[in-house]
Amino acid sequence: AAFRRIARSLGPYRKLRRAAREELARLPEPAPCPPLPDSQAIFRDVEAICSTPHRRAGTDHGHCAEEYIAERLREIGLCDVTKDPIDITLWDAHDWKLLIHSNGEKIDFPSFYVVNTGFTGPEGVQGEMVYVGAGTARDFAKVEVEGKIVVADIPFPALPLGLLTRVLGGGFYTSDPQGGLRLSSRHTLAFARPNFPNQYGEEINPKSVYWMAQRRGAQGLVLILDNHPGDTNRHYGPYDGFMKPMPALYVSGYQGDRLRSLVRKGARATVVLEGSAEPGVTSNVWGLLPGESSETILVSTHHDAPFRGATEDGTGVAQVLAQAKAWSSLPKNLRRKTLLFVITTGHLYRGIGAATFCHRHGDDLMRRAIININLEHLCAKDVDDRDGRLVPNGRVAWTPMFVSKAIPAVATAMRSVERHQPPSTTVLPSTLLGEVPPGEAGHYHIH
Repeated sequence: AAFRRIARSLGPYRKLRRAAREELARLPEPAPCPPLPDSQAIFRDVEAICSTPHRRAGTDHGHCAEEYIAERLREIGLCDVTKDPIDITLWDAHDWKLLIHSNGEKIDFPSFYVVNTGFTGPEGVQGEMVYVGAGTARDFAKVEVEGKIVVADIPFPALPLGLLTRVLGGGFYTSDPQGGLRLSSRHTLAFARPNFPNQYGEEINPKSVYWMAQRRGAQGLVLILDNHPGDTNRHYGPYDGFMKPMPALYVSGYQGDRLRSLVRKGARATVVLEGSAEPGVTSNVWGLLPGESSETILVSTHHDAPFRGATEDGTGVAQVLAQAKAWSSLPKNLRRKTLLFVITTGHLYRGIGAATFCHRHGDDLMRRAIININLEHLCAKDVDDRDGRLVPNGRVAWTPMFVSKAIPAVATAMRSVERHQPPSTTVLPSTLLGEVPPGEAGHYHIH
């Protein structure tokens, strides 16, 4: 689907790239850069924001991050620093197990919970295990799942980076001084589950393996992270914040063959998922840096993270703080635009933070915004999967810079990347993978 979209857009894309290249010659030279925090200072913010095991929205760890960010923005000197609360359901798993009974043996099979799925009592739910492949309608038609524990694969799509950049001629511009991008380079989209997508609203997706199993009377669901990088079951998603009735667990793709073998032998399973779902509160954090004009540049990221989250999104938070620190060092008359720094919550809860910010401030702050600079997933190390171990290979992970179709914006991004030559960075159209930009920027775009 992505390649069909790319093929349809190749003509307009090439025309836009030519126009942006011509625009480069007309761009005014940027004003002198304000003093930037050094890398050690930025990294101290990364370490502070990642000092807790996770930053899930509504939890004590999440509140610690919100308070740290608010205090840093006040230290920097921003105006109207605000913690903007949002009501949510705080789903929290306390204990989970996948116990498999096979040939008189009880196996405590390694697993991790599927967030926002149904809780059991301490005894769990039990049943014969049945395997349904990727869980299509045709797969479910072959087996009876009522009263059973359904086992299914979750395949993750892989973006063929090398081929993609070759087809697009390097995007608007590609900087690759380390030579990390090869024709064979691929990037697994570990956030995308085609057969278990995010659910927004009450209407369920009839092709979701979860709802196919639940509607056919399954007792529980076990999902194999089929080609997820690394031997891990710690996957956090879907990111929809939608409470689901049936318990579900993830297992590592590296353990998939073992689990399928047990299913073929007629094993039974007990799925235990204990926890609570209670009213909770989470907060956006934002502040203003006034400029000569009321026209506003929105600089954004999100602070919530399912685990420690250095690049989901500790580095994004640290970079937004660094931008705020740098621009605050200039007098107001040297800031041509007002700067609005927004670090949202609930990226992993259907983007509730950005959506709520837009709804609450659509008539004032957002109405004055002329561009969004969204900073996410920065500075990750590239790794190789060596029999389940993710081993750094000495390169920086590929970084896409998604830019809207405004010619000055494309030209400015091209100039910046061309001059600074960051490793493994490609400037790409913001609608390359869908109708809206990926990441937190997409939520602002929608709302």
